[in-house]
Amino acid sequence: MSRTSRVFNIVSGVVMIICSWILFRNPDVGLEFAAMILGISLFLSGIHYLYYYFSMARHMVGGRYVLFTAVFILDFGMFTAALSDFPRLYVVMYLLGYHAFTGLINILRGLEAKRYKSPDYSRNVLAGSFDFLIALGCIVFIRRRKMLILGYCLTLAWSAVIRIISAFRRTAVIHIGP
Repeated sequence: MSRTSRVFNIVSGVVMIICSWILFRNPDVGLEFAAMILGISLFLSGIHYLYYYFSMARHMVGGRYVLFTAVFILDFGMFTAALSDFPRLYVVMYLLGYHAFTGLINILRGLEAKRYKSPDYSRNVLAGSFDFLIALGCIVFIRRRKMLILGYCLTLAWSAVIRIISAFRRTAVIHIGP
């Protein structure tokens, strides 16, 4: 990981923690604010994938996959940001589906890493399990607005802490010598 990406991960982690705290302190605007945060972050992630495609991935094997992923995430982000005007139940179901899907993907990614005997598999399984448990908790407490906001604040803070920890993790460098 380069120095600029480390700084970006630390700054974005701190911003995510601040947003989580604001959301926790003001649960009245919670679901609309959560939909906007999620929409903006997905939109920015889609822009990042598009930049990566046009700068490097279009010359790589599987580069078209990066383009399709970028367009899908970009559309997903715009759709999420547009959901803030809809009734509460739609926003809750959307956020719930997002967390369940990302949790399942992280669990499957961790199990695949375990199959290849990677020492880092437990972090993915733990993060995925946490996301999936939050989604299940949101299903149980779907009628309580403050519990839904608390669940989203927990996942946002958890993602921020994981991002900050990964910024301080050493990157393996392979040296090819004579």
